[in-house]
Amino acid sequence: MAGIGFVLRKMSQQDNLSGWIRAHINSVILATGPWIFTILAFWFIRVTVAPFMDSEESVDFMTIIIYNFSFSSIFCGLINLVATRYIADCIYRKDTSSIPSMMITIVLLTLLTQTPLAIWFYFKVLNLGKYVALFAVMNYLIVSMIWLTSIFLTTIKNYNAVTFAFGSGLILGTGAAYGLGCFYALSGVMGGFNIGLGCCLALLMACILSEYPYPLKLSWSIILYMKRYWILILSGFAYNMALWIDKLIMWFAPDSSLLESGIRVNFNYDSAMFMAYLSIIPALGVFMFSLETNFHEKWITFYNDINNKANFAQIKQNQIDLIDSVKRGINSFVAFQGFFTLILILTAPELLHLIGVSMLRLGAFRFGLAGVFFHMLVLFLTIILSYFDCKRSILLIQTTFFVFNGVLTYLAMQTDFVYYGIGYMIAAMITFAVAAVITIRELKLLPYHSFVTNNESVDQ
Repeated sequence: MAGIGFVLRKMSQQDNLSGWIRAHINSVILATGPWIFTILAFWFIRVTVAPFMDSEESVDFMTIIIYNFSFSSIFCGLINLVATRYIADCIYRKDTSSIPSMMITIVLLTLLTQTPLAIWFYFKVLNLGKYVALFAVMNYLIVSMIWLTSIFLTTIKNYNAVTFAFGSGLILGTGAAYGLGCFYALSGVMGGFNIGLGCCLALLMACILSEYPYPLKLSWSIILYMKRYWILILSGFAYNMALWIDKLIMWFAPDSSLLESGIRVNFNYDSAMFMAYLSIIPALGVFMFSLETNFHEKWITFYNDINNKANFAQIKQNQIDLIDSVKRGINSFVAFQGFFTLILILTAPELLHLIGVSMLRLGAFRFGLAGVFFHMLVLFLTIILSYFDCKRSILLIQTTFFVFNGVLTYLAMQTDFVYYGIGYMIAAMITFAVAAVITIRELKLLPYHSFVTNNESVDQ
């Protein structure tokens, strides 16, 4: 991510306001493209096609999208981190010829493994019309492939093409959903939405293939990476399960609903948490644009000096500089996102009233906002730990979040609805404390790890 961050930072330093605005907009889109696309398209579709669907169909559409995003991210999480490591190693070796082949391979593996599961779920488990079920399966597979191709986006220097891909998909998806929804109701809306997603996916893959213009073939080297870095598979799965376990549990809460289609949903909790997650979009963009880019510079200096046989005093000073960059980045995030989150918490009643959301979701929304704040801190610390190849520490952090979020959400579910979301918030706070302790320890031991624990010659 830091690579494209340098390009965007250079744009922001132009002597005009438009450069600064374009740099931040592009950084947000690159960091949160799938989220932004789905949020905007989902909102436009709900507004424009509402007259063509009854309330039951509208809820089915909403929950199908939520189901597909949750389960696709969980299953794609099994390979995302391994694929990211593969790309990073290729870039480090200055040999990116196998990247497009690896992309095609993981997409094929996903289609082969996930298609039967999606067909079984939508055609056998749920009670949906055959066309709606078919489009739901297609939606699941397209969303899964977008998750996978998004791994490559921040290595692409043509950020304008990426922005165009998401924007084109949004416009086409909204228009197609409206046009088909007029005649075919829910199945038409699903089909139109899939057209937009498919357009976005095709353009993203075209961007990647144009960035890496090498012959396409199946590359089974990713399988060897999965065997070698099995701990990354567990980490990716634990992270995405931690992200969704509270929603899965709350679908069985006393106030949840079981629709005629067989879909379970908890309107109060799902919508509250959905809105809370929107608050992190600016933070993710700022992280890629600023925090990680500055940190990356110090990280490069630290290891370059080691490779160039710098003396211990210089290495120690580089370690201090690197730690200072982490502190400054975290402090900037806490000031920026903390203030933004506090404003949202204080104005939550007025905000919910403005957008027409029931006040029953106020408590979950506020707890969700606080939880998301600490969740992002956890995410940033795990990314920093990833730079130092602290795989076991990251797995411990993600597992901690997964376990506490599940247990505390279940306990909160047994109480009154006003406490919904408090389990997620406390779990995020506990996990941040664990991640902070681990990160401080690893940064203090950085020279030792560089020369001993992460030294392949010592391992041999």
